[in-house]
Amino acid sequence: MLTHEKVLHSGVADTLIQVREKYKSILRKCFVCKKFNSRPGTQIMAPLPRDRIEQSLPFAVTGLDFAGPIYVKNSKEKFYILLCTCTVTRALHLELVTSLTTEAFLLAFRRFISRRGFCTVIYSDNAKTFKRAEIELRRLWTVINHPDVKEFCASRGIKWKYIIERGAWWGGFYERIVRLHQHEILLIPKISTITSISFSNNCHFLTVAQVWSLPF
Repeated sequence: MLTHEKVLHSGVADTLIQVREKYKSILRKCFVCKKFNSRPGTQIMAPLPRDRIEQSLPFAVTGLDFAGPIYVKNSKEKFYILLCTCTVTRALHLELVTSLTTEAFLLAFRRFISRRGFCTVIYSDNAKTFKRAEIELRRLWTVINHPDVKEFCASRGIKWKYIIERGAWWGGFYERIVRLHQHEILLIPKISTITSISFSNNCHFLTVAQVWSLPF
């Protein structure tokens, strides 16, 4: 009756609106209703770094990661694949690496820049990320952090950036490529019957280039 008099004896619709407004404020204060009726929030994503979206030469900004190990027929050693992914064009370059030593990494990296040109920025995982991987991949941090690698990059004006700890999604642009590549490798039956030379040639032919020519 008080609500009906408050709305100046209006009709049923106006009286119900006033009653609902009164009890809506009570429902908003109910913690049980808040718990079951609330909606999950959405994560606010920061914009991508400028060097990943600005126009640049292919492989000027590159993400590096290793895939493997891979076993071949003519060697008892483990082989790895260095995947170089362009952050802007998403172009992919593969280099066969004989081990995870500093010398093997620098040789593969020199072959990469001799074909694709010098990089200005390189992205890669950090130590905490590789701790979750297998024992062989833990050694990669030692390789990247080696003084020879730092001197090689500093003398050529290459800036090396590491993704944050426990933030593998920051390197998603090359982690996804690694996953696709490993999936294709697992589909090849009896890969141990392939020699290292054959495997290297197969990686080279992915660029649809002749043996004596360099891929562009």
